[in-house]
This record gives sequence, C-alpha cells and structure tokens, in this order.
Amino acid sequence: MHVSTPVADMEINLDRLVVENGMLVVTNSRNDAMSARAVIGPGDVRRLVGALLRPRIAWHLLTCLVRPERDGRGVGGGPDDDHPSPVSW
Repeated sequence: MHVSTPVADMEINLDRLVVENGMLVVTNSRNDAMSARAVIGPGDVRRLVGALLRPRIAWHLLTCLVRPERDGRGVGGGPDDDHPSPVSW
C-alpha cells in the first residue's frame, strides 16, 4: 500500500494482523524503510466495519478480489501531486 503524508511518501507492506490484549494490531514488513505498528481499538473496528458495509465500498472490496494489482499512487489528479513540496514553485 502507498502511504502519503506531508512528511513523506512511502510503500508499506502489511505483514501481520493479530489480536493483542483485546486490540487488533497491524504491523508492516521488516523490509520496509520505516517500521510501523497500528493498534486498532473496538471503536475503530466499529467505524471501519460500518464504512466497509457501505454499498460502494463493499462493491469495491468484492471487485478487488478479481482485479489485477495497481499502483496506489494513481489517486489524485494533477502534475503537482508528484512534486515533493506542497508549494510548486
């Protein structure tokens, strides 16, 4: 997955999804440039499941099972999206 922040753009490969102390914990691959760990609580799970059950999102999830892999950076639109600075001189 491609993660874009004001600080950096990076590729993250999800490695594990486990339950620890009643929370979902997602960790990325050790080969990634920066280690990451996301702890997802019950409220987050409820919001996530609610969002995933919306018809347009649910359809997208189902079609992901049969579509080829695509570069996630295609979201956006203009030439300024590739610029490393928020200000395009």
